[in-house]
Amino acid sequence: MFCEQLDYNLLFRWFLDMDVAEPSFDHSTFSRNRARLLEHDLAREFFTRVVAQARSLQLLSDEHFTVDGNTGRGLGVAQELQAQAPGADSAARRPRQPDG
Repeated sequence: MFCEQLDYNLLFRWFLDMDVAEPSFDHSTFSRNRARLLEHDLAREFFTRVVAQARSLQLLSDEHFTVDGNTGRGLGVAQELQAQAPGADSAARRPRQPDG
């Protein structure tokens, strides 16, 4: 699936510093390299270094919060209400019911 994403997902190509016209990896080559990365624990080392760099730049926090779909819908309703004209009648100010 990852190799398939490389064929059309520009974000993946940007992250890997790949040119748009450059051919993506062959799936068998990627599988061999993935196994090697896991065997030598390079993925964990990479992640550890990324976290250490983020910590040194004070980009991490000990605070924890969770955002779910209800939070996003609530924010959308609040923004919708703020966008309404202050003189609108009560029916116009009634928030739209979210889908689903």
